Amino acid sequence: MQDLRTIRTRILTAVALLVPAVLLILAGGVARQGLCAIIVALMVHEYYSCFVTRSASRQLVLTGINLLMLAGYLLHGASGFMFGFSLAVMLTFIVFVLLVESRPHQPNFEDTLPAALIGLCYPGMLGTMLLAACRAESALILWLLVTVISTDTFAYFGGSAIGGSKLAARISPNKTISGTLCGLGAGVLASMLYAYFTGIPGHLVSFALFGFIAAVLAVFGDLAESLLKRVYGVKDTGRLLPGHGGILDRLDALLFAAPVLLFFA
Repeated sequence: MQDLRTIRTRILTAVALLVPAVLLILAGGVARQGLCAIIVALMVHEYYSCFVTRSASRQLVLTGINLLMLAGYLLHGASGFMFGFSLAVMLTFIVFVLLVESRPHQPNFEDTLPAALIGLCYPGMLGTMLLAACRAESALILWLLVTVISTDTFAYFGGSAIGGSKLAARISPNKTISGTLCGLGAGVLASMLYAYFTGIPGHLVSFALFGFIAAVLAVFGDLAESLLKRVYGVKDTGRLLPGHGGILDRLDALLFAAPVLLFFA
């Protein structure tokens, strides 16, 4: 009963999020960019709140530093992104130097500093790549969403139905090899079917290839976040999405798959 209730909650939350997201993607322009920027900001904040510090003020400072990459990209493209990344690295070190020296008994800075620096790449850098991918044509963005969602959904239900050997028992005990294969197959098939029925220019073989790459990266994106949660003893990165956890819990696969869209586009 509890499993059925959880599945129902997950489905209702997913539908409630997907409908407005698709409408904003189709709308394009500032609305789409604004939505993506908000999502990236929420993921970055979740990361720092879960894996780096419990101090609300430090979470905001580190989140603001991380988002310099996103702001730089929006203002000046790739060169602005690189400048923002360089500045974010320096400011992160400066914050920790001041913090450690001002608080002689500051605990665990040896662990929190590496975690803060990792956050500049994941989700910071990948989040900025997601924002860049949102500038592609609406049809291609929806192609990526269909591919990633199909991979994630069929991996979940396929693994639950078939069971069998674990894919990564130490990192994510619930993921199975059978479920992963179901997800990969569904991702490739969904990629091809979407291209066929929407009439996007391009050979179906290309959509099969890029669909497979996106599906594989989606699986590893999910495992990457599971690895972080395993290291830091966190179950979910947030409680914003009933049945799913946080924004980062829901979009971890998309973070890894987004660069495929940039290359494919």
